[in-house]
Amino acid sequence: MVVGNEPFTKLAVRTDSGEIYLISCNQEVRQTLLSHQGKIAELSYDEIDKENSSEQIRVVKVNFNSK
Repeated sequence: MVVGNEPFTKLAVRTDSGEIYLISCNQEVRQTLLSHQGKIAELSYDEIDKENSSEQIRVVKVNFNSK
């Protein structure tokens, strides 16, 4: 999902348990996520930044389920 107001939008993800994390990623992953908004995805990440008011994960890979 995309959160915030233009021009200050950010990518975010809602987990199955309802938690929301902001997403940090490279441009390729960003474009993939933007073009598949609303779909269920499996994200691979390597870091969670808890220093900000909103937790942020650094996504390194994304896979979409074909269901």
